Amino acid sequence: MRVGLHYGDTVGGVVGEKMLRYHLFGPALEGVTRMEQSCEEGGVRCSQVFAEVLRMHASPGEFNLELAEEVEMEDGRMCASYTLSTPLTPVRGGA
Repeated sequence: MRVGLHYGDTVGGVVGEKMLRYHLFGPALEGVTRMEQSCEEGGVRCSQVFAEVLRMHASPGEFNLELAEEVEMEDGRMCASYTLSTPLTPVRGGA
């Protein structure tokens, strides 16, 4: 399994008539796909935008972000990416 994480605008809704499904739409989903495709098996890859949001909301030391290769996005621009992991020892004092 591989996981890709990106941050941006999306819209969600139920689609279908016989087999209802919840589906997400929006340009941010292409970023998710690109991050997932560039990730190693068993890994988690996130975009620079996601990493910035994570740093604003996570406790210091709660996650490890290691700079990985740049990933080409749908519009052709290159985006920094990070391998995301958790520390081996739990962070104390978290909520």
